[in-house]
Amino acid sequence: MKKVIPTFYSEYGRYISRFRMIPLDIDGLLPVERRLLLVMYEIARNKLVKSAKIVGQLIGTYHPHGDVSAYGSLVNLVRSGFGDATKSTWGGPGLEDTSAPAMRYTETKLEEWVNKFAFEYLNFVPWEVLEFENEPLYLPCALPMGLIGEGVINGISFHRTIIPKYTKQSLAMRLIWLLENGMPELPKNWDKKMDEDKFGPKIIPNKDGCDLNEGEPNSFYKILLTGEGIVKYSPQITIEQKNKKDFLVIHGRAPNATFDPLLRAYEKNKLNIADRPTDQSKKNKILIQIEPKKNTNIKELMKTLQENYLNKNVNFKCYFSNLQGVVHQLSIDKLLLNCFERWKEAFSNKLDHDIIEINEDIIDNIICADVKNILHNHKQIMSIGDIIKNFNFEKPIGLTIIEENNWKDIKVPIKPERVIEVCKRVTIQKLIEFQSVEEQLKEKFKQKKQEIENKGKLIISRIKDLIK
Repeated sequence: MKKVIPTFYSEYGRYISRFRMIPLDIDGLLPVERRLLLVMYEIARNKLVKSAKIVGQLIGTYHPHGDVSAYGSLVNLVRSGFGDATKSTWGGPGLEDTSAPAMRYTETKLEEWVNKFAFEYLNFVPWEVLEFENEPLYLPCALPMGLIGEGVINGISFHRTIIPKYTKQSLAMRLIWLLENGMPELPKNWDKKMDEDKFGPKIIPNKDGCDLNEGEPNSFYKILLTGEGIVKYSPQITIEQKNKKDFLVIHGRAPNATFDPLLRAYEKNKLNIADRPTDQSKKNKILIQIEPKKNTNIKELMKTLQENYLNKNVNFKCYFSNLQGVVHQLSIDKLLLNCFERWKEAFSNKLDHDIIEINEDIIDNIICADVKNILHNHKQIMSIGDIIKNFNFEKPIGLTIIEENNWKDIKVPIKPERVIEVCKRVTIQKLIEFQSVEEQLKEKFKQKKQEIENKGKLIISRIKDLIK
């Protein structure tokens, strides 16, 4: 048992890391998030679909997990901007402190930007049967989908991971710099000021309603270069006047923090607040109005709230799982490059596939043109067999293909099986009236060939589009 139990326990740990709690080191998504996005792509791409249907398809097809936790993950995706939450039953996107209505009441669909961003090359990445059905091992995104948004990623297995999220524009800006300059070397002294020319743009985690400061020297760079660092979150406080009274309004909340300490302090009369703080959640901010008591020093009260109840240091440790379930710490920079390389591979596979499809269309076009001539010149054609007897199979078709990034001219013989397949697929009437599109196909091939030859520039332009 001493030998067996550790083995089973380690296998269980790898399973939890790979399929439940730790984001993948390619797209940065948790398995349930990736599968939810896949389900939304399948059934909620162009129309609003009831959330209960999305959750049902998820747990019945891909993810053997409870419906409550699955719906919670869907709510988080919707409130992070990956799904449409315009239906009034949601209560508005971005709310953190108000519970979402039951899944039978809400509806959502995949946001258009996600559809284009994550699924354009879906058929050109590896697929496997992981738990129930065939599914992609990762989503082919130019940037890690899991890192886009605001707040943090949390996960616990044998490791506790906490990863910051960023805006799509800042991630794209950082990636472009890495592609143009390469990975910077780690500094020998983290206490010294770091030059952006040498270390790239210093992108800052994204958390609406909070001011962010480095909890140690060069924390923002440290997260980018090593995958760990301390960030201090300070929710913003403003003063509003209503009916000639001052109200303090707290905007936002630090990651993994609650307002419970503040509420407990009120209950114990530790704060000069007249009324119990009231949650007034609106849009994508948490607004809690606090009415100070008479003769209260507003500045001192704001300082007390900040220092004792609102400010929070978050110690980021960016752990990710690879495809084998092995968890390792990874810098944000390396994750960006990992994700980009897999996306570039899918992008290249799509271009190569397009060339193959155009060549197939060229072959079909020539066959259709030759069959049309046979039908017009031989009036006694009664069957496909008669067409085969009169078809000239001695004339091969000249094509240009790409092999190992090199162009190659080849001659392809036409086989009877291919002619039969085309004749069965295209009706006789259409064959008689067929109009050759040879010139259009040649132009299409030329354009695709130019895309492949200028692939590097095309890829960079695609990334730069993300900054706009």
